[in-house]
Amino acid sequence: MIALYLLLFHPFGTPESVAVQGEELRQIPVHYETDLEQGYCLFGEIEDDTAVVKEVVHTKYPIPWTNSGSRIDFTCIPEITGRLPELAAHNYSFIGAVHTHPSSTSGGTTEMSVADENWFKATSMFQRIHGIATEDRVSFYTVNDTEDSVTTLKYRYRGKIVG
Repeated sequence: MIALYLLLFHPFGTPESVAVQGEELRQIPVHYETDLEQGYCLFGEIEDDTAVVKEVVHTKYPIPWTNSGSRIDFTCIPEITGRLPELAAHNYSFIGAVHTHPSSTSGGTTEMSVADENWFKATSMFQRIHGIATEDRVSFYTVNDTEDSVTTLKYRYRGKIVG
């Protein structure tokens, strides 16, 4: 079912920016921990060259033995399957993910590590954007398929450029 959803409804295109319309990013500080990475699923749409984030969902399903201060492995499959009717009704889809870099282990940076970059490149066919967050900041990235590189995206929050 997930494969069919991704095939039929997954947005195409490489965004050049990210737009967050409302309070969606508030989920990040609510679940942020200073010593444990957290994962979030991003739902929205790609409009022209902009990834529009409409919903941020904290994942409740990290793979337990990999969740630490310097690593988290998680999937958004439960969040996607739980929202299939809603996604179809509201005409938006899974567009990416965010994970945190805790202040106690990584200094709270929003920069991608080499491991983050390699993982994002490997999963970019399923997620168009990926974010790295701290308690009060987030940076968004996309994969440039033609150059096999990761690009930092500008993003707008309520119309104002923040990153």
